[in-house]
Amino acid sequence: AHIDDFFRSRVVSCQRVTPDVYELKVYCPQASRQFFPGQIYRIQNYESFAQVSNDTLLHMEAIPVIGISRPEEPHLLSFLIKESGVSSQLVGQFKKGDKLSLMGPSGAKMSLPHDGVFIIAGGEMARMQILSVGYELKSRGVSLVFFSLTDSQLCDLEIAQLCDQVIRVAGSRGLELALQDWGKADNRKVTQLHLFAEVDEVKKIQAARSQGRLQRYQSTQFTAAVFGPMQCMLKGVCAQCLQWQIDPQTGKRTKAVYACSWQNQPLEIIDLENINERLKQNSCQETLSKIWLSHVLDSNKSVIC
Repeated sequence: AHIDDFFRSRVVSCQRVTPDVYELKVYCPQASRQFFPGQIYRIQNYESFAQVSNDTLLHMEAIPVIGISRPEEPHLLSFLIKESGVSSQLVGQFKKGDKLSLMGPSGAKMSLPHDGVFIIAGGEMARMQILSVGYELKSRGVSLVFFSLTDSQLCDLEIAQLCDQVIRVAGSRGLELALQDWGKADNRKVTQLHLFAEVDEVKKIQAARSQGRLQRYQSTQFTAAVFGPMQCMLKGVCAQCLQWQIDPQTGKRTKAVYACSWQNQPLEIIDLENINERLKQNSCQETLSKIWLSHVLDSNKSVIC
């Protein structure tokens, strides 16, 4: 019974915290014990326990999620899941006590500084990253500064407690100018700058850095999140997450890596065009699946058993 409790993962709660984001809390003593800030986990419901609605088995594909471990909940992991694809929509069907397949932590550990300032820039996904790394950075005495690129208020209070500063960037003004202005007003050492933003925004910062427009951050390590489509998350089985890297000098492709094994990569070697291509590759299938799921869940004839 003790071993079963230690290794088995089950849902504690699943609540909608914004119109399109769920917070899923999972009791998972072993997985939470191995937690490292910034790493991903693989979540999937079991086929044998999945609900059936309108003759359709509501069995989700595995999805990659960023783990969040709060000091007051040592045996739990929290996951903020944006309701976008069909599998993330099915998370909303989870109930307290449901058994889950939870694998992780997975991939390379995120490089975190021990001093100076750590900047994270991005939208809602960046907020999830802050909740994952913020408690560890605070314990190390590292100042966390967040450049928010959207109007999202996801976990605003908790993020304000973890961050030294939260700077909201107006859309037309741009992150590059915001970084330049902040750099003039604050002369602290910026050890690392991490981008968890839309590809177009990351491209702008990649170009600004290569063209010397961010001299204030010349000694700063720039990294960016590489979250292409993932399926198995077993580092080389399905190759869904295969992602090209480039030579920063020539721009030519050098090697392909599995994004599930290395989610946060140096900014200058990421092939951002390839990320765009990979994110679009399943769009037709995903659209059809969304239409079918909407039909299944809204059907008056549906029978859940």
